[in-house]
Amino acid sequence: MVVNDIVQPVFWDRVDGLVLSRWVLVGVGLVGVALAWNPPPLIGLFAQKGGYGLAAASLVPVLFGVLVRRHIPLWVVAVSAGIGLSTHLVLNLLLGVENPAVSATYAIIAALAFVLLGLWLTRCESEIHGSTSEQ
Repeated sequence: MVVNDIVQPVFWDRVDGLVLSRWVLVGVGLVGVALAWNPPPLIGLFAQKGGYGLAAASLVPVLFGVLVRRHIPLWVVAVSAGIGLSTHLVLNLLLGVENPAVSATYAIIAALAFVLLGLWLTRCESEIHGSTSEQ
């Protein structure tokens, strides 16, 4: 999924998908071994932070992908997912928000605000370019 959905659309045919997917699998395996070798003290909380991080990164792009009929630029979707995940992790791991549901909620709100701003900016940009091309 990582290779087909993220890497190949960006790099097109410059990357061999099968080879790269094998390397991604090896990387995931190494992370799994490292976590199993020295697990966090409360593995349930660690998994909960990851689950909420996944929700914070994916909820807004999926929601707008389903509900918005017009084209959403890829950069808006990608940055929104990055804002969701990074905001959740920064709040939870660095700024002391202990409840991962709270940090994920703030992250979803931040990602939602960015997507709304991005859609508004791209709409204004398309109207400006559309009106100049008609003249």
